[in-house]
This record gives sequence, structure tokens and C-alpha cells, in this order.
Amino acid sequence: IANDNGFRNDGSYKCGKSIPGVKESDLTANLKWYQYQKVPSSGRPDHVIYREQISRTSMEHLERFLVDCKSRNIYVAGVIPPQSDLINKGLKERDPEIYIFKVDRVLRPLFDQYRFGLYNFSELGVIGSGDEEMLDAYHGSEKVYLRMWIAMLRADPVLKQYSDIQYLESVLKNSRSDLRVFDH
Repeated sequence: IANDNGFRNDGSYKCGKSIPGVKESDLTANLKWYQYQKVPSSGRPDHVIYREQISRTSMEHLERFLVDCKSRNIYVAGVIPPQSDLINKGLKERDPEIYIFKVDRVLRPLFDQYRFGLYNFSELGVIGSGDEEMLDAYHGSEKVYLRMWIAMLRADPVLKQYSDIQYLESVLKNSRSDLRVFDH
């Protein structure tokens, strides 16, 4: 890890210097900037490709992938990642029909058909989190991702066998930061 930023041995990324000393007010200001600057008056964020619906070709590719995984006895856990509450609010106000709010409805039947898990964390409240635990508008902190993993473990007997929920809940409970849960 160079300059306290980079990939760890487990494949996760350490944001190092972007976390220590960051105040909640700084994060809130960052999120408001994203909400009002990155979402133009068209209601379409400049990093989101606007579509009326989710691509049929993409769905066909996803289904082939799921079929292949099922045939190889590989379990798939799909995750719809979090966005900040401010971003979600801004997007819903400007364009409530944007495709990112339809992803769960479209993907769930496909994941259910193959008996795979699909977890929608697009709204932070479902895991008891909020913007104070986001690194920026589209990236959760360690605390957000730990909350997500715990929620997945609680809901999914396949995943549950790979982690000690009680230990992870203890780590979360004893965390003294809105962003970090593990000492590095």
C-alpha cells in the first residue's frame, strides 16, 4: 500500500488518508456537492447512462452467467450497492423512473428462478446506516460494507456458513468510528 492507499492482500482497497480526520460536515458537504453539481437539471447524473429500461442484452448475458454458475454448483449472491441518501433523494425528485430504481424489480425474478440471493442495499436505511457512513456519494465505508455483509449473512443460509455473525456484530457494535471498523 503506497501513501496509505491501495489494495490489501485480501483484495479490499484501503482509502487510507481519505478517511482519518474527515469530519461529518466535510462528508455532508461532499455529498451535497454531488447531489447538486453532479445531477444536472436534466435529472440524469453525468456518470449514469440513462435508459428507459434495463438492457435486454445485459439481462440475457446475466441469465447465461447464472445458468453457467448453477450448472457448476457455484452460488451467486448479487448485490445492488449503496448510494448516499442525498443522491437518492435528488435522483427521485428529478427522475423517479430512472432505471437504477428498477434494478431490483427486474433482477429479483431471475435470481429467484435460480435460487440465488439478491441483496438491495441501494438505500442505506435498510442496513441501519446513513450518509455519515459513506466515503462519498457512491462508496460506502468499511462500516457500511460490514453492515451489508451481516445483513446478507442473516438472510442467507448459504453465506452464513462462511462467517461468524456474532463476532462481526460485536466488531460493529464496538466500532468507534462512522467509517472504520477494523484497526489497520
